[in-house]
Amino acid sequence: SPDGARLAMGWRGGPIWTWTDNGEPLGAWMAERYSASDVLLQMQMDPEGTRLFGGVRESVFAWDWTGKPLLELSLRGHKPQLIRIAAGGGPIVTVVDSERGPSTQMWTSDGNEIQLEPGQAAHYRPAVHFDPGGRYVAIAGSDLFIYDTAGCIIDRLVPGIGGTVDQVAISPDGAQVAARLDDGTLRL
Repeated sequence: SPDGARLAMGWRGGPIWTWTDNGEPLGAWMAERYSASDVLLQMQMDPEGTRLFGGVRESVFAWDWTGKPLLELSLRGHKPQLIRIAAGGGPIVTVVDSERGPSTQMWTSDGNEIQLEPGQAAHYRPAVHFDPGGRYVAIAGSDLFIYDTAGCIIDRLVPGIGGTVDQVAISPDGAQVAARLDDGTLRL
């Protein structure tokens, strides 16, 4: 957790364990009712450290630290490849494998899908990063799109000639975006 008071660990076969900082167990549960080799595909904690998220088969779940289910996002038959959560109870972004390649979705913190303006069509897993205040999200591939939390594109940046953006970050004040291209080039 951000305050260092709790630790979580998940295994691809499905079990998730949580402990306090002094090693006392908080919870142990299965990410899904039965185990398989690809049950737990992603695990992420919200920035406040109150919820654990797991990509499980064709859904994303949120649990509290004892394993109590809090939320389920149905990914309509697609496996989750990436989960990112905004600070302050802001939106959740998921990237899934679909028939047409990776697809990016945005959700409210209570599980309603936010329609993203068209723009991010990637044939590879995009890089995703929220600014620290949870106001903007950068979704990058060959181009870099900045969305607000309502799913509207507020800026489109073309990071340079050739290359794909494989990492992206937004400065704390939201004024700058750093993008690392797959050839190792860094663009601000």
